[in-house]
Amino acid sequence: MPRAKRTERGLTLIEVTLAIVIGIVVVGGATLLYRQAARSAGNVKAQNKTTALAVLVEEQFVKLNRYPTHDQLRKHWVRYRDDALMSPWGGPIGSLGQGDAQGIIMSADPFTTPWETDRYFNLDYTGAIAYMVANGTETKEVTDYETGRTRAYRGYVIAIWNQDGHDPCFVAGPSFSGH
Repeated sequence: MPRAKRTERGLTLIEVTLAIVIGIVVVGGATLLYRQAARSAGNVKAQNKTTALAVLVEEQFVKLNRYPTHDQLRKHWVRYRDDALMSPWGGPIGSLGQGDAQGIIMSADPFTTPWETDRYFNLDYTGAIAYMVANGTETKEVTDYETGRTRAYRGYVIAIWNQDGHDPCFVAGPSFSGH
C-alpha cells in the first residue's frame, strides 16, 4: 500500500526538548545577571548611605562641638533622608531597625570592644545602620565584612547590615590606622 505524502512537518521530541533547555539556560543567565546588578546597585546605595550619615555626623559635630547622640542623629537622619527606613537592596529595612530605632541601631558594646565580622549577624537588621560613639579618645577596631579589612576608628563608627544580615559592611568614620 502506498504511503500518503505529508505536507506538514512537526518537531520531534528531541527538538522541542532542546529548545526548552536552551530557553531555561537563557532565562537563568538573565536572572543571575539581574540579581548581580541589583546587588551591586544596592551595595553602592549602602556605601552612599553610610557616607551620607558620616557627613551628617560631622555637620552635627561642627554645630554642637561634639558628636551627636543617637536620638539627635536619628531625628536629623529621618528628616535628611527619604530612604532612611528603606534597605539599599530594596524594600523596608529589617524589623529591628524600625520603630524607635528609625533606621539607626545603637550598640550596647563599649566602644573599645572590637567589632568583628558577623558579631551581630541577624536578618532582622538588614539595611539598618549601626552608629557607635566613643567617649573621649577611645578607638574601635572594625573588620569590614565586604572587604575583610580591619581599621581603627576614633570618635565614631558607622556601618550597615547587608541584605543577608551580615555585619559590619561599608564602614565609615574617622579612621587613623589600617592593617
